[in-house]
Amino acid sequence: MRLLDYIERTAQAQTAQDLFELYHGAMRGYGYDRIVVSCLSGPLVREGHPPILATTYPQDWVAYYDEQDYYRIDPVIPYAATSRGPVLWEDMAAAPERSDIQRAFFAEAREAGLHQGLIVPLHGPQGELLVVSLASEFTEVDPKDHLREMQALTLQFHADFVDKLLPGGGIAVPFALSDREKECLLWSARGKSSWDIGLILGVSEHTVNFHMKNALNKLGCSNRVVGVVKAVRLGLIVP
Repeated sequence: MRLLDYIERTAQAQTAQDLFELYHGAMRGYGYDRIVVSCLSGPLVREGHPPILATTYPQDWVAYYDEQDYYRIDPVIPYAATSRGPVLWEDMAAAPERSDIQRAFFAEAREAGLHQGLIVPLHGPQGELLVVSLASEFTEVDPKDHLREMQALTLQFHADFVDKLLPGGGIAVPFALSDREKECLLWSARGKSSWDIGLILGVSEHTVNFHMKNALNKLGCSNRVVGVVKAVRLGLIVP
């Protein structure tokens, strides 16, 4: 699913469940049919509120995870609390600091039909910390070629999903983009390269890259795809 098409469809969603179903459909396009959205901290965590907000994981595995108290040893939890970028299960499992019980945990997940896992931490403006765990029933799926697109779709899902769960939880924008920065982001959202944007705006490719770098620094994003999604989410550009 194209990113802009996905953004338009999420804008029409009425409920958090509608958004999750749209997100699930988008991820299935990459071979990821198994998703769990967990809330680790923030206003969504309260007494009696389950940490899992939405899931398509096998219920047997969810129940087993709970029975074994795997929350205590799951390396995803500390990673999500201290990181922003996505990480593959295979990289997390292979880390030298991983304990034997943690390696066994990943092996059990694979035995449960959860393959090629991907973790995306999500930090929100109200202090909420969510983590999206993606997995596939297929062993041959490889997310590396589509990692940026999947991260961008996940960020868009997060923004709308939390807004549905926390009505009135709008995001204040603590900075301003210049008109030129907005133009560069806008044309990038429409699929144009720096060279193309330079021709459209009548400036050099170097100038476009300069303004794009400034915009991404203000947005706190490391690449254009994620920066465009965040700018759209904040209402700074309308593709």
